[in-house]
Amino acid sequence: MLDLSDKNLEKNHPELIESFDTIFALNVVEHIPDHEQAIKNALKMLRKGGKIIILVPAFQGLYNGFDKQLDHQRRYTQKSLFTLLEGNGFQVIHRQYFNLMELLAGFFQVNFRKKNIPTGQMKLYNELVPL
Repeated sequence: MLDLSDKNLEKNHPELIESFDTIFALNVVEHIPDHEQAIKNALKMLRKGGKIIILVPAFQGLYNGFDKQLDHQRRYTQKSLFTLLEGNGFQVIHRQYFNLMELLAGFFQVNFRKKNIPTGQMKLYNELVPL
């Protein structure tokens, strides 16, 4: 298993340096305490011209008990993720918010202080996501 925030990546995993054209980090970065080191390491693992595709939960203000249960360290805004990426050598070519239903669910989680999503709400959420 790879610790993406390994401060000695080059020494511990030299075979990974400049090895990938694309790295997908879908619902990963928010779990990593040292997300800055993880992003630096991702850049080291990419070949020249490589890309990283990232999906993270939005809006720190919606951080709630459900996030804690999922071991999320944080949430992001476009600006905070942009700053993390650009500050560590990436050029951002596209960014967007999506899944507005998650924002609504997050609002209810925060404002009604729920620690988890009840089964009925989760079912409804899953049915509405495709919209």
